[in-house]
Amino acid sequence: MITYSRIEHLYPPVLDDMVKTVFGFINPLLVVVTTPNSEYNILFPNFTGMRHWDHKFEWSRDEFKQW
Repeated sequence: MITYSRIEHLYPPVLDDMVKTVFGFINPLLVVVTTPNSEYNILFPNFTGMRHWDHKFEWSRDEFKQW
């Protein structure tokens, strides 16, 4: 089983629960986690804010690595 998660649609306090659920309960063979890179947008280089109304956050590369 492959699990794919776009975490920017989750509120940050829920992220720990998502990790516990995916790795502790579902336990798939492969997990792909994505989130928009807030530092880079090829179509709108000077864009600020969120790319979609439903995004709860958009992280930089460093913020994603820290998480």
